[in-house]
Amino acid sequence: MKPVYMLDFSVFKPPEEYKLNHDAGIVNASRWSMYVEENAQFQLKVVEKSGLNRDGTYLPPAIHPTFAKEPKYDMKTAMVEAEMVMGGVVADLLEKTGVKPEQVDILITNCSIFCPTPSLASMLINKFKFRRDVQSYNLGGMGCSIGVVAIGLVRDMLQVSQAGRV
Repeated sequence: MKPVYMLDFSVFKPPEEYKLNHDAGIVNASRWSMYVEENAQFQLKVVEKSGLNRDGTYLPPAIHPTFAKEPKYDMKTAMVEAEMVMGGVVADLLEKTGVKPEQVDILITNCSIFCPTPSLASMLINKFKFRRDVQSYNLGGMGCSIGVVAIGLVRDMLQVSQAGRV
């Protein structure tokens, strides 16, 4: 088995205005038509027990009480968020490594729940103009375990790939 190395990585850092103070968020969310005090108290407990920072968790605009008059959770809104996050990470990674989109041989995307058609991989291929023959794999619908599956797939694909830029 030949060794496989990760040369770099990127993590999405949302814009500062997406940061949410939970106390202010509850006040703003109380204006939503779906607001129920019992649910808000439960969510606050989840935040406290999960280790999320009460003064600095980030939310996308579609479900951010400061931006959204009502939360939006439709396919179009989810795709906008996915493009912001995944597109930002891919752009950052290409810039940091100096790799051009046409040099990428394999593209693997994964998302725990959101599985649109066309796929997230297709969205990235079109956005960055990856080659038409790039091998793309779009993994999804398996919850958090899909990340481990994706890492295993990357390893396996690099083991058999001649060029091997994922």
